[in-house]
Amino acid sequence: MKTMNWINITLAILVGILVILYLIILPIAKHRSIRKSQEDMDKFFNSLNKGDQVVLLSGVVGTIENIGKHYINLKVAENSTIKVDKHGIASKLKNKTNTK
Repeated sequence: MKTMNWINITLAILVGILVILYLIILPIAKHRSIRKSQEDMDKFFNSLNKGDQVVLLSGVVGTIENIGKHYINLKVAENSTIKVDKHGIASKLKNKTNTK
């Protein structure tokens, strides 16, 4: 009987430790991952300059004409500029291409 009690107590303590680790370690690891992704996005947005060609999430390609805090003006055709949210940018094109 005493052996069963010790096994139950040991098992309960082990399960308790695992639950505590799950509730503490997992959120910390998730928070670090989210913070890293946010830092990468901030670096990308800070690297954008006037004249860079970008692709929007919708597939529109254009050249940056003006950069604001949250929005950019994007020239998509001759005499055609659109205002888009920075978070709508999917990537920056490395090679300058003709957007006509």
